[in-house]
Amino acid sequence: MNKNRLDELKNELGILDKSTVPDTEKIIGDVFEKAGIVTYKKNTFRRIKTVRIIAVAAFITVAVTFTVLAATLGWHEKLMEYFGNPTKEQMELMNGGFDAPTVSGTDNGYTVNVINTLADNHGLYVLYELILPEHYDMSKPQAREYMTEIYHRVLVSPAKDETDGVLTSMGVGRNVIMEADKNKIVVCEYIGLAKGVSDECKVSLVVGDSHYIDPQTISGNFNIKLSWNYRYEDVGKTIDVQRPLKVNEVNDNTLVKIDISPISVWVVVEGDDILTGIRPIIRFVDGTVLEYDTKDRESIAMFSSYLDERHPQGVSTLGYVFDSITDPTTIQSITVGDCVVELR
Repeated sequence: MNKNRLDELKNELGILDKSTVPDTEKIIGDVFEKAGIVTYKKNTFRRIKTVRIIAVAAFITVAVTFTVLAATLGWHEKLMEYFGNPTKEQMELMNGGFDAPTVSGTDNGYTVNVINTLADNHGLYVLYELILPEHYDMSKPQAREYMTEIYHRVLVSPAKDETDGVLTSMGVGRNVIMEADKNKIVVCEYIGLAKGVSDECKVSLVVGDSHYIDPQTISGNFNIKLSWNYRYEDVGKTIDVQRPLKVNEVNDNTLVKIDISPISVWVVVEGDDILTGIRPIIRFVDGTVLEYDTKDRESIAMFSSYLDERHPQGVSTLGYVFDSITDPTTIQSITVGDCVVELR
């Protein structure tokens, strides 16, 4: 059953609120009524009824499974969809990095509602909805184009930072439009951070089409800035390597550490700017091999030059963001240049 038909059935059957478990008895009755199924006692109808009931039961099983997971663990259906509809066990791997804050703001008829956040040590996802004035009627392609024309950014700063995320750890952002329904756009925004997410931090989400003309004049329809405190519990592990690394025939580098979580792998190298030469190879227990570099669509590359005694040259950080939740214990080893780091 394709997704569009599944959504149609969910709408027909009234499975709209993902925070509650649907009445399966009512759903079966509604399906029988829509399908024209009458409960006859004659044996000649028994086989046809059985086939139809099995099909209905299969749909209800899928719908109820995801609904129960969302209701139990707090995940919104669109966050689950983003990560490929993970199992309960997969979602539980991210318990320390998940939150469902109740944060919203309105300006001039525009509203932003924060739905879910998900983080590991190097990145933060924010799922939110942008409600536009009622005269808007957008498809997904139109929503994508609209979001390229306005400003939207996730910022992360220490919890005691009084600037509401203005002074942040520099990072690389990306976003995906998860839904566009008339005047509502659901967005999953991500920011990857070289320095990492602190245990207690402040998250800020800025959305608007306002821009500065001069220090006294701001032009635009709306500008919404939301900030909230976020307590992060580490969902991954850090492997302290501290080994010389030879990349691009350059030996003056050190593989400092590798950070692994269920949603990403990050490699940190001190020394020269060798981002283009770092091509980590991840080997899984089942024999699967994953190699990535700066050109990979799922990679996030950053070179930071601190110009201090500890980092006389700089730090190359290359991350890979998984498109589904991955159990770190299934990783056998990670190879960077001439260094092989065994995890098991």
